[in-house]
Amino acid sequence: MEKKLILYKKVSKEYKTQENTKNETLWTIGKSITIANWNPKESECGSGKFQRCANPIDCTSSEKIKT
Repeated sequence: MEKKLILYKKVSKEYKTQENTKNETLWTIGKSITIANWNPKESECGSGKFQRCANPIDCTSSEKIKT
């Protein structure tokens, strides 16, 4: 049996992340993409990473809450 895992990614209305930066990525549904400068061991965040969430609510948990 093939095992599957569902991960979530927070994107804009246009399905993009990091808009207007050198790391802007378009996440087209049903397509595979390549992360530019892939380097997951260098640091937790930033260029060359693929941040994802196991639960949709976790995708926004690191944002600052505006009061």
